[in-house]
Amino acid sequence: MDVIMTGYAGLSASKEMAQQEEAFLRQTLSHSFLQSLQSIPEEGEPLSFQPVYWEPVERGGVFEALWNLAEQAQTGLQAELARIPIRQETIEVCERLDQNPYQLPSGGILYLAENGNGLPGTVIGRTHKAKARTIVGYEGVRYLDKPRHGKPEEETSDVDPV
Repeated sequence: MDVIMTGYAGLSASKEMAQQEEAFLRQTLSHSFLQSLQSIPEEGEPLSFQPVYWEPVERGGVFEALWNLAEQAQTGLQAELARIPIRQETIEVCERLDQNPYQLPSGGILYLAENGNGLPGTVIGRTHKAKARTIVGYEGVRYLDKPRHGKPEEETSDVDPV
């Protein structure tokens, strides 16, 4: 199945960081550039259907949402970093604030569909039968890390399981 993403990686968090750190960011980014970031709509296209497997891109960002989506579907997956939608404004803000935009809240969702072409969002990868959950990036293939925290209702301890 295709892995599809709506919205842009790290967008909601980068907007918030840009507001909080505006004075610092204005040392290297223009006011109009920062204003353009605020005018980007956060949500991706609304879905006209309810996918069986879907995950909001919240705390932990795209990488955590990919892991959680694979857990729900009990499958492996491979996503391509270059296919994940991201705005240049988010990249610039995250670089200056030393943040990984793929690990920040975005405002969109990830979902699975048999053929994602023509559906709302961008096809960023595919599921597979193996258990591996990987990202193909510019430096090669890397495995997704298991999230350090569960969903808020699942959190009961600060100790990571071994």
